Amino acid sequence: GYEYVRSPPYSMSITVASELLQGTIDLHCHTAPDVVPRSVSDLELARLAKAAQMRGMVIKNHFTHTADRATCRPWATVPA
Repeated sequence: GYEYVRSPPYSMSITVASELLQGTIDLHCHTAPDVVPRSVSDLELARLAKAAQMRGMVIKNHFTHTADRATCRPWATVPA
């Protein structure tokens, strides 16, 4: 009874994917708001990363800076 992530040509259980993400830092995340549609906002991605027990993420944008949207702070301060 596993739920699967299907992203051809790969297929793995959510459990395995979660285990692989634990402790990682994503160094290239494009989030909303942006000039093109994005699947998640900064806060939504932070919540997902925290739930996956990731260590952090770097917010990117092709057209403007992101320092005003991002801060270095412990996961404990990311609202649920």
